[in-house]
Amino acid sequence: MEKRKLFNVIAAGLLLVAVVLWFALAGVKVDGGDGTYSFLDMTFGKTVTVLGVEVVIFKFSVMNLLTLVLLLLAIVVAILRFLGKGLFKGDGFLLLGLAVVAVVFVILTKQFTVMTNDSVKETFVKDYKLTGGAIAIAVLAGLGGVGGLLGDYIK
Repeated sequence: MEKRKLFNVIAAGLLLVAVVLWFALAGVKVDGGDGTYSFLDMTFGKTVTVLGVEVVIFKFSVMNLLTLVLLLLAIVVAILRFLGKGLFKGDGFLLLGLAVVAVVFVILTKQFTVMTNDSVKETFVKDYKLTGGAIAIAVLAGLGGVGGLLGDYIK
C-alpha cells in the first residue's frame, strides 16, 4: 500500500475512534464533584423529572451537533482520498481544516451548550471542566487531520 493511502486509512481510523468516543464518553464534569454530562446530553438536550416536574437541563445545541458533523465529513474526505476519488487537488488541506475546526469545537463544548437560564450557564461554564474524554477526542481528531495531510507530503 502506498504511503498516501496508508496515511488516509490512519486518518480515517483516528477520526472514527474520535466519533465513537464522542458518543461513549462524558464531555464535562463538575469541578470537585461526581456529576458528568455526555456530548449527547449537551448536543441533543437533557431533561430530568424531579418530583413529577420535568426540568430542562440542556436544550438542543446546533454548534455541538456541528462538531459531530465536521468529524463525519472529515472521515468521508479521508475515505474518498483513500479510494483515489479526491474532491480536488489539495483536499488534504480540507481534511486538516475540518479536523482542526472540530478540535476547536470540542474544546469550546461548554460555551456552545444551550441552557434555559443564563445565570445557570455562567455557573456551568465556571464550575464544569472538560473531561479527559473530551481532550482525547480533540487529540485524535487533530492527529487524524494532520495524518491525512501528511499523506500528500511524505514520499
